[in-house]
Amino acid sequence: MKHASDLELIELVAGRLPADRQEAVEAHLAACDECSRRRDAVRQTWDALGDWQIPAGRDLAPAVQAAAAREAAASSRRLPLLLRLAASILIAVGAGHVAGRLAAPALHPVRPATAADEEAAAESLSLGVLEQVSPTGLPETLLGVEEPPDEEVS
Repeated sequence: MKHASDLELIELVAGRLPADRQEAVEAHLAACDECSRRRDAVRQTWDALGDWQIPAGRDLAPAVQAAAAREAAASSRRLPLLLRLAASILIAVGAGHVAGRLAAPALHPVRPATAADEEAAAESLSLGVLEQVSPTGLPETLLGVEEPPDEEVS
């Protein structure tokens, strides 16, 4: 027989395994140490859970409803405060945005970019590396540059 499944061991310990199957599993357990150890572990867990008693008949619905009502009342008292706080934040952000837009031209005058500016920017980004010829031809492919013809070596 193959090893007993976890579900079979649980059903055996709970006393819910059908009689014909129970005989086969118990016969296997007599010959298999591994399954016997697993059954003992399941029995320990089953016994520990059996000691855990949940009081029956206690209806939690009224307690949950009362807690929800208390929370709703508390949040209705906090709502005006939260609305005032949100309005204050919006006013402060709006005022800061308008002040920044009005002050920006005076603080940072914008002049048109020149060709020298564009060259300096390209140089600072080291884009010249892409113009170099590589053995793989990747930069040429990316930039759409034609490869130079191969020179014959004599």
